[in-house]
Amino acid sequence: MRDSRAVLSLVLSSVFVIAGCGAKSVVPPNGQSASPSTAHSTRAQIDALTKFIYIADAGAGAIVTFPTHANGNVAPTTEISGTNSGIAFPTGVFVAPNGEIYLTCVATKSVNVYAAGANGNVAPVREIVGNNTGIAFPIGVALDSNGDIYVSNGKADDILVYAANATGNVAPIRRLHGAATGLQGPAGVVLNSSDELIVANVKSNSVTIYAAGANGNKPPLATITGPATGILKPAAVALNAAGDIFETNETANTLGEFKPTANNNAIPLRTINGTNTGLNQPAGIAVDAKGVIYVSNIGNNTIVTYARGASGNAAPATTIAGSLTQVVTPFGIAIH
Repeated sequence: MRDSRAVLSLVLSSVFVIAGCGAKSVVPPNGQSASPSTAHSTRAQIDALTKFIYIADAGAGAIVTFPTHANGNVAPTTEISGTNSGIAFPTGVFVAPNGEIYLTCVATKSVNVYAAGANGNVAPVREIVGNNTGIAFPIGVALDSNGDIYVSNGKADDILVYAANATGNVAPIRRLHGAATGLQGPAGVVLNSSDELIVANVKSNSVTIYAAGANGNKPPLATITGPATGILKPAAVALNAAGDIFETNETANTLGEFKPTANNNAIPLRTINGTNTGLNQPAGIAVDAKGVIYVSNIGNNTIVTYARGASGNAAPATTIAGSLTQVVTPFGIAIH
């Protein structure tokens, strides 16, 4: 197994190792108990209210989930993996409002979609794959308010957009590409409430923002970059309920938060950095409705959380780590 500390850089330079693991017998998220007992019925009601952390685990070739309150050396709630799953070096994960799970796989140059609550060695319900798709090196994935699918194509320096529920060897309905776009090593992607697209660019140390429906060689509305920003090899982006932009800096082991209107050499609202943070090559980030920040670290194979408003050398509120977690190289992260 290649050292996980080098994995993100290797992904972006198209050198990677494919690893897999067998399916595990674990409980589906939000699964209903088959028992008629009152205790089990109550547990089912609690589970239905629980949100889960979804991890695209590149080293394990899997999607694993944990409850958002998980802490310590805990086993995953579910794991999608195995030969039927078609998962090979997954990097990005997104969970749609209906619970469907979207996954980018570098090794198969595909976007795989799994049913809500999927678990074990299950096949995707849809796949976007084939020469017509234009997918060469998929990293990030997200959906807009119409359900259209956005994929960052790292090696090609473009963003590919597919129609909602697209499947098979289909061409994108839009392609954001060209020198004017400022796309350089696009990795993490997210869309705000206005369907503006926000992209982390690893090679240019920038975060770029595009108008809804941007296509072709369209310049960004804003580009956050420069020494004051602290942005260095940004791997992922996320938004909080207010629309603030959060980004992870893979080589600096820091997080930055910016106003929705940030541009150019903007100073972040706050940063999380320092030896107490537990940040170690942060590759994925998500923020829930309460403002809790979730980060996946490929340098030490952990998932950490920070309280709303955390800043400076803040220690994590929780840390998921250890052999029971089965986490090998956690890239993308999503909350649902």
